[in-house]
Amino acid sequence: MLLAARTASGLTTGGVSNKLILPTFTLSAGDIAAPMRTPTEFHDYLTAGCARAQHRVQIGSLYIGAGSPAVGKPAPLEDRFLSALSSVKSDVKLQVLIDGHRGSREINGTSSAAAVSSAISDHPGGGVRLFSVPSPLPVELPSPLNEAAGVFHMKAYIFDDDLLLTGANLSEEYFSDRLDRYMLFKNGAGGLVDFYSELLDTLSDASSSHGDSNESPEVTLNRENLIPSLEKLYKKYNEELTPTAGSSRSDTIGHAVPTIQLPACMRKGRPELPFPSDSETTMNIIDAAASKFRHPWVGLSSAYLNPTDSLAQIFGEYVNKGGEATFLTAGGSSHGFAPKKKDTDDEGEGGGSSGSGRGWIPDAYLHLSRALKNSLKNSSVLHYERQGWTFHAKGMWLCDLAAPSNPPSSESLKAVVVGSGNYGSRSESLDVESNCVVIFEEGGEASSAGKVKQQCVDDWNLLCEHAEEISDGETGVMGRIFFNLVKTFL
Repeated sequence: MLLAARTASGLTTGGVSNKLILPTFTLSAGDIAAPMRTPTEFHDYLTAGCARAQHRVQIGSLYIGAGSPAVGKPAPLEDRFLSALSSVKSDVKLQVLIDGHRGSREINGTSSAAAVSSAISDHPGGGVRLFSVPSPLPVELPSPLNEAAGVFHMKAYIFDDDLLLTGANLSEEYFSDRLDRYMLFKNGAGGLVDFYSELLDTLSDASSSHGDSNESPEVTLNRENLIPSLEKLYKKYNEELTPTAGSSRSDTIGHAVPTIQLPACMRKGRPELPFPSDSETTMNIIDAAASKFRHPWVGLSSAYLNPTDSLAQIFGEYVNKGGEATFLTAGGSSHGFAPKKKDTDDEGEGGGSSGSGRGWIPDAYLHLSRALKNSLKNSSVLHYERQGWTFHAKGMWLCDLAAPSNPPSSESLKAVVVGSGNYGSRSESLDVESNCVVIFEEGGEASSAGKVKQQCVDDWNLLCEHAEEISDGETGVMGRIFFNLVKTFL
């Protein structure tokens, strides 16, 4: 039996009865802002947020670009962001949390952690925390191979009572020509912003400080107790959010349910987390859509489309019940691993500069896309191809269509998911992720909810503008061979 937050849309999130219920935050009109849709808008929002913040700036990201190197290609947008961080007012809480491996990788003589530490060195509370995912391998790999074994992959950016959830990191590509997806929660979002603030605090407490030669006993203890600390955080917000009689609001437009995913190597022998993981929640809502909707449709966007066996099975059951699915992912020329004609090392998550020897990876993902399309009836796979751009957008859209094969609309949209997860093997097994499920209310202020829902549908349609159905054909032999060897790490 599922325990969860339920809304009039009929969707359910949560887990089995022996687990905590995920906290559910009520969203009112104005709690979700008009969307940003370009890297330029993303960059402008971040720099302006640093300048205007009055009480907190909290950054949780895989990495931050190191700025213009002494020798190499300039990175002016990274420079502007680092400058904005350095200008955060001295009485404002400033917290930067990035991945230990990616943040320490040296590029052009410096690293993300070193560059940010230097930029914020004058801030009295400034410092960079490095979250380390323990390697599931028996040996520690050298940089940058150690990133393949697991990273801190969350992207949550807080400025006072605003929270930006996205899949975008903070480097030149993401500020200029790498397409991502963003959702901005305003006015505290019914407590959601404070929850993410405390989540980043909890993860930061379990992370070492850049520049410290030895990790403190306190950090070691916090890391060992991370899961109990997260369980305590979930319990706290569940208790605070328990509804009371007559507490419903007339301006409610929906509910936000944050999730987290921790790799198996961090569970220390625990077979399961004490609360539903992001992967479990994802499968729950897909199953709920198939059961509750008359004409269910799911749109799933992932930069690196590599669904796990369990997710593929859920989708198989979903389409067998009559559900339709559209998968959107990067095509060969706009793939994050595609060889690039650049003078400097790639700044993306996976790396992919020309000469890196990884040009086979887009071909491997093409092999997977074709296999996925062939295995699921009522489904299609779209590849994003745009000259000069890479594709990095991720998330889900769930609709109850008026009739089969209708396009998604604001009237049919029931829920969306936004965050850092790619719905693949890495996201489930190796990386630390966080997504947020937004379930729309059916009975609140129709005009306010309808406006936000239309913005979300427009997000999907805009992402599809440069996408086409994948072609039939055989994938290259090397792509098929290599993909089967390293599927878990992609």
